[in-house]
Amino acid sequence: MVLRVCFFFLCCLLTGTVMAGPAEVVKRARQALNNLDKTEENGARRGRLYRRIGNAERRRGRQPAARKAYRRALDEYARGGAGPQRDRLLGRISKRGRGWSKKSAAYFDRFMEAWAQIVELGAQANKFRRRDRPADIDEIDPEVYTLMQATNRIRKRARKWRYGALWAAALEVEGRVLGATGDLFAEVEKYREAAELCAQACPQRRRTLLYQTARLMERQGELVGAYKLFAEINAEKIGDLSAERRRYARSEDLVRVCAKLRRKSGVPACDRLERSAAGFMTFRDFSAGSTRAKLSNAEMGEVHAEYLPLLSGCLARAARTGEVEPGEAFELDWAVRNDGRAIRFQCNPPVGGLHLGDCFKKALDMFRYPRYRGERRNVTVPLAVK
Repeated sequence: MVLRVCFFFLCCLLTGTVMAGPAEVVKRARQALNNLDKTEENGARRGRLYRRIGNAERRRGRQPAARKAYRRALDEYARGGAGPQRDRLLGRISKRGRGWSKKSAAYFDRFMEAWAQIVELGAQANKFRRRDRPADIDEIDPEVYTLMQATNRIRKRARKWRYGALWAAALEVEGRVLGATGDLFAEVEKYREAAELCAQACPQRRRTLLYQTARLMERQGELVGAYKLFAEINAEKIGDLSAERRRYARSEDLVRVCAKLRRKSGVPACDRLERSAAGFMTFRDFSAGSTRAKLSNAEMGEVHAEYLPLLSGCLARAARTGEVEPGEAFELDWAVRNDGRAIRFQCNPPVGGLHLGDCFKKALDMFRYPRYRGERRNVTVPLAVK
């Protein structure tokens, strides 16, 4: 009796899952897709669901519908950075089989062949030695021309197929080849174009492309553009952090390029560039390092170069609201605690009760000096309304 009941429940379970017909599989997969946002995190999951739809449509003998579903699966795998799943799917659907015509197999065989070619061409491009300056026509290796022509053909096919991930991959290889000829400007443009395509087609690859572009721009001396790109990359990376943790999540790239910008006259301040690119500012938490025996003037100067724009910003806002007048001068005093925090803030003339005073206080609360031992350091900073 017990065995009979178990057998009955097992049959019910199989009827709802394993024994579901192709039409039911398609219906359930589409319902699941409707509940999954089109994000890169869900890319591989959505790809599997579209692959399931393709398999079911293939069993139903509806090859156009199956091709469409498989194509969507490839796009979703690209969105989720699921290259191995993409290759496995292409390997299966590019072969003729039961319920799968030669025409359908050939359609995906072209995709598989193009991906294999672009991977091979990319490996070849990486072997080229980069030139420090643009080469003359007669100095360029003939192999470079051949590789560029082959990559161009794949790029044009990918564009015709509206296969964004493959299109972007071809552009990236073209960029590497142009870099090998010493044409850094053209290389940057190719990476930028590929990154724009990857915004929708391959978002995970987009960040890598943006980083490559920013490094090349820095190498070219285009520091403003490089800084804004690094700020954009950093903002995406730390976007899910709390406001407090995000505030002190300044990347090493921003630190390095900002130092170069400060040495170069006639360029906007780092805080202004970062705010325009990311919508917020980040800082280094100097107190996160090791404890010093004493706090040197050089170390204090490094902190002030990064944080003093906050105080200048307070004055600028106060000037816009009419709380202060152009030409007014203030002298701010505070002490640096051993844990690196600013305390005992005073201002001459006094600004207590004004929005300016609150702004100064909030700004100083953000300061983070290196931790140190010994006697407390005092700071005096003159500021004037411009």
